[in-house]
Amino acid sequence: MHDDHSLNTAALFFSPDCIKTPSDSVDYIYTSNWLKTNIVHPAMQVYYLFDNNMDCETIKIFNEYYMGPTEVVRKRYKESTLTNLLLQMIEILVQKGYPVLFPTRNANTIAIENQIDFLNKQSQGNQFNTLTVFFRSIEHIIEKYCETVSPYYLPKFFKKSQILLEQKVGLYHDNHNSNKKKTGEKAKVLSTTLTNYPSIQNFTLLLPLIEEGSGVEGLTIMEYFTAILTGHVPQSQLFLVPFDEDERPSAKPRTNMTRKQR
Repeated sequence: MHDDHSLNTAALFFSPDCIKTPSDSVDYIYTSNWLKTNIVHPAMQVYYLFDNNMDCETIKIFNEYYMGPTEVVRKRYKESTLTNLLLQMIEILVQKGYPVLFPTRNANTIAIENQIDFLNKQSQGNQFNTLTVFFRSIEHIIEKYCETVSPYYLPKFFKKSQILLEQKVGLYHDNHNSNKKKTGEKAKVLSTTLTNYPSIQNFTLLLPLIEEGSGVEGLTIMEYFTAILTGHVPQSQLFLVPFDEDERPSAKPRTNMTRKQR
C-alpha cells in the first residue's frame, strides 16, 4: 500500500461486504491459491517483461527510451509499475464484483464467451472466466504490441532524457583501485532540476485498443476491461497465446519467453 487510496481499496477488497460469495463456491476468491493464480502471478509476469535478463521486445523498448542505466532506477521503475498494476487489478474486483457478467451481447462478447466455454471444457484444473482470462492476457497484450504502439502504453512514464543528465567528470582519485578518471569524461547522473518528480501515477500502464477504422487508443486496465465487457475488444486481441489450464503460480517467467544466459 503506497497511499490512502490504495489502503482504502485494499480494505474494501478484504471487507466481508465486498464480494459475497459462499466459501464453498467455485467462485470464492479469498483463498491463497486463487489470489496467487489470478492476481499475483499475472502481475509478476508483467513485472518480468521489464527484467533486463529477459529476451523480449518490451525490455528492449524500455531500455532504449525509459530505463535509467543504474540498477536503482531500473528497480524503482519495475517495482512502481508492479505496485500500480496490482492496485488497478484490485480496483476492478472492488468496482465490478465477481464473477463478472457481460452487460452487452454482440459478436465480440459471444466469441469471447464461446472461447472461455471451450477452455473450461478442455480444462482439467483451473476454470476460466472473463476476468481471469483478461488478467492473464495483460502480459501478452503488452509484449505483442509494444514495438508498434509503445507510445500508447507509457504516456505518463518519465523518459531517460527527463531524469538523466550528462556532465563532465573532473580528475579525481579512486581509493578502491587507484585509477583516475580523465578530465572531461562524461557520465550519466540523475537530474537535480526536475520540477515534478515521478509519482506512482507515472507508472500507469495503458493497453492499446486497436479498433478498425478508429486507430489505437491507450486505455487503463479498468478501461480496457470495461471495453471487453461492452463488446469493443475482439477475441483476437484477448486470446493471443494458448492458455495452459494447469498453469500454477511461479517465481519464473513463462516458458514462451526465455531468459538470456547470465
